[in-house]
Amino acid sequence: MLVTRLDITDTAGIERAVRGDLVRSMAAVADATGTDEPPLHLAVATAGLEMVRGRFAELMDEYARWEKVTAATD
Repeated sequence: MLVTRLDITDTAGIERAVRGDLVRSMAAVADATGTDEPPLHLAVATAGLEMVRGRFAELMDEYARWEKVTAATD
């Protein structure tokens, strides 16, 4: 697998590394957007999917902590 490392600076001025096969990533995006029902969200590369899953786990934990407050609004 081709691994490319690009150093970029985001809008907050934080340097970040982008890893993965950029050609495959862009081909996947092009393929997905060319379908009749393109995804609203698409993680690119295994590292991207791991980041998404980690964030969703954090969100689910927070919702669980506040579930009683949420249920009390019914």
